Amino acid sequence: MNTQAVMTLLTHPPIDWVLFLVIVIALLIDSMRSGTGRAAAVALAAPATLFLYTELGKAAFISSLVSSLNTTVLQAALLGGIFVVTFLLFHRIMYSFGGSSSSLIQSILAAIAATIVLLVMWIHIPVLQSVWHFGSSFQAAFGTAYAFWWGIGAYLV
Repeated sequence: MNTQAVMTLLTHPPIDWVLFLVIVIALLIDSMRSGTGRAAAVALAAPATLFLYTELGKAAFISSLVSSLNTTVLQAALLGGIFVVTFLLFHRIMYSFGGSSSSLIQSILAAIAATIVLLVMWIHIPVLQSVWHFGSSFQAAFGTAYAFWWGIGAYLV
């Protein structure tokens, strides 16, 4: 067994996987504290944001304004604004159904599922790739070939 490769991986973990764990832990803490509503809202807002962002360039009255955003930073800020609005709307929907408590297992599953949906969406939006480009191992695991299966698995959980 090659212990040198394992030690290298443990001493210098890829930053993409560390970022993945940080997002999971943040959503887990929030889910344990206040229920899984926010994690569910993140998981629902991510694909809705992708849909709204792609359709925004074709929308009447504002398509010229959107096409005038020529830098990736402005496009990413627009995408972030759409995500915040859709997150707030989905959170209000989830909150109106009640059920703000959850168990540890529910919190863990909701945090992992929401993180997977969020990061799969991130990989597939070119504007966000300019903000943070994930490495080859992360792209291989969550890229186009497996995006459907990650999405189905996350929503089944």
